[in-house]
Amino acid sequence: MRNCITTDILRAYRKKGLLICMGVVILLLTLALVITMVHPFKSMGGTSGTFKSLTSAFYDFNAFLVAIPVFSTVYSDDFKSRSMQTALGFGISRNKMILARFFECLILLIECHVFIMLLTFLYATICGASGVMAGLTGYLWIVALKILGFLCLAMILVYGTQKPTLGLVLFILLNADLFAFIVELIDMIPFLKDNDIKLHNVFPSGMIMNIDDAAHAGKIGETIARIILFIAVYVVVPVIISMRLFRKKELDF
Repeated sequence: MRNCITTDILRAYRKKGLLICMGVVILLLTLALVITMVHPFKSMGGTSGTFKSLTSAFYDFNAFLVAIPVFSTVYSDDFKSRSMQTALGFGISRNKMILARFFECLILLIECHVFIMLLTFLYATICGASGVMAGLTGYLWIVALKILGFLCLAMILVYGTQKPTLGLVLFILLNADLFAFIVELIDMIPFLKDNDIKLHNVFPSGMIMNIDDAAHAGKIGETIARIILFIAVYVVVPVIISMRLFRKKELDF
C-alpha cells in the first residue's frame, strides 16, 4: 500500500491542474502582500489587520483551488485509468485501496497547506505583519480540516456509485454551504428554535465554526475535544461507510 501511495503522490505532482491552482494560490497571497504594503486599510486595523483579513479571505478559496485538483487526481483519474482494477488484480484488498486513497488526499492536503503556511509566514515577515501569524495559521488548518471532512463525505458517494463526478458535485455543494443554509432554515422552525435544538451545530460547517470560536476564546481543551469529535464523525465514519459500500460493488475489469 505504501508503494501505491508514493506512486500516486508523485503522479499528482506532475498534474498540471494542481500546479496551476497552486500558482493561483501564490498569486492571491502575493496580491494580499502588495495591497497591504501599498495601501493598508485603517478600517481593517492597519498593516497587520489588512494582511490578516485579505489572507484569511483567500484561504476560503482553498476548497476549490487545492481540494478540487486533489480530488480529481486521486479519485477521477483512478476510475478513468482503471488503475484501481489493476491494483485489485495484484491482490490489494478493497479496504486497503480506500485507505490508500484517503491517505493520498490527506498527504496532498497537508503538503499544500504547509506550503501555503510557509509562504504566508514569508509574506507576513516582509510586510511587518508577523504578529498575526498565529491566528492565520490556526484558521488555515481549520479550513484544511473542513476540506478533509467534505472530501471524506464525498468519498461515500464516489465508492457507493463508482462515479467520481457525483462525489465532486457533492463536495462543491458542501463547500458552497448549500446544505448548511438548508440546515439553518430548519433551525428556524419554531419547535426547534424554542427548544434550543441547533442542527447546525452538528453539521460540518457548524462544527468547524464552533472549533474556530473555541480556539479564538483560548479554550484549548474544548478546541481539541471538538477537533477529535469532528474527525470521528466526518472523517473516520465516512471512511468506514465507504469501505462497507465498496465491498459490495461489482467492478468492470
